[in-house]
Amino acid sequence: MSDAEILSQLVSGDETGFWIFYARFSATLFSLIRHILWDAQEAEEALQDAFTQMWKNSSRFDPARGTLFSWAVAIARNKALDRLRRARRHQRIYDCLAEERSAAELQAKQFPASGLMESDERGRVRAALVLLSSAEREVIELAFFSGMTHVEISRKLLLPLGTTKARIRRGLLTLRHAFEVEERTTENGLRDLQPV
Repeated sequence: MSDAEILSQLVSGDETGFWIFYARFSATLFSLIRHILWDAQEAEEALQDAFTQMWKNSSRFDPARGTLFSWAVAIARNKALDRLRRARRHQRIYDCLAEERSAAELQAKQFPASGLMESDERGRVRAALVLLSSAEREVIELAFFSGMTHVEISRKLLLPLGTTKARIRRGLLTLRHAFEVEERTTENGLRDLQPV
């Protein structure tokens, strides 16, 4: 069958035409994809994706722009490159996470007390948050633990921007006062422990 006859059958949805098309080009396209991906299973999946796209989009093929084979090669190559980019992106994410985990483990080994200090600090903050009203605590948590801006908080809670800012300011003043009282108490306690 000529390319034009195969294309005609593809466009009309004739499965016989599709299998002739597949038999004619699949081995060459698989070889091309395998050369890009260097993994037989990934290459098979990319080939399947490519043929699925060609089957669905055969009506878009324009013989004036090239041969049926060059169109198939372009689609197969794009599918292979998409998989390659996705694999590299996943590898970069994995590498970053592994690097962060290694750095945290190294820090914990070198400075075992730092983890305890961080958890103690978090505990102090959590304890101080209890002193806030529920409205103040809500905006403080959204601003500092969720990283939201004042505008985003206002939209989320359906509050005027001025009200959001006022609640955050009052909450921060309450927290600062609580920490100052705690520091003074700790200093006085340490002074009392000093030998006379």
